Amino acid sequence: YAGLKNAFRLAVERAREAQGLGVDDDPDELDPQSQADLAASFQKVAIRHLEDRLLRAIEWCSRLMPDDGADPSSRDEDPSVIDGSLTHRSKIRSLAVVGGVAANQAVRAKLSEICEAQSPPWQLVAPPPRLCTDNGVMVAWAGIEKLQLGVSDSIDPEDAKRDVRPRWPIGLELSECGWLDS
Repeated sequence: YAGLKNAFRLAVERAREAQGLGVDDDPDELDPQSQADLAASFQKVAIRHLEDRLLRAIEWCSRLMPDDGADPSSRDEDPSVIDGSLTHRSKIRSLAVVGGVAANQAVRAKLSEICEAQSPPWQLVAPPPRLCTDNGVMVAWAGIEKLQLGVSDSIDPEDAKRDVRPRWPIGLELSECGWLDS
């Protein structure tokens, strides 16, 4: 959101100039209607960005794991490796949303709309909003879900040698990044 935050900062500066306020004046001096308009505009663009990224991810998943009715074990592809166990590729039909963003009603509504528009519809999974304010709670919740499924993460010293990519592009195969030997 770096570009969005910068655009928002510039929009606030323009609104302040239009109202004859200086840059160093109290931010609350901006009239309430302008504050509301700016906040609504920021939220609308942020949600549009989430929508775009989610639709790209859905498209990528549908290409990666086609729902063609064929027996997954009959495919020529290698099975996927997930959490150290071999599982055959299957169609994804749910979206989990956690953290502070999951507390936003407008975000939940848009994500729910996107999930319902899929054929067949996806399930939107999100904890109650009261649990969505602290990312630590979300990490713990994810851990509980994994434990209930009998899944755990292995601790492999080789993992420490891998690059961490905080802005991993959607749709990039691990083999394209050098994480998996070809």
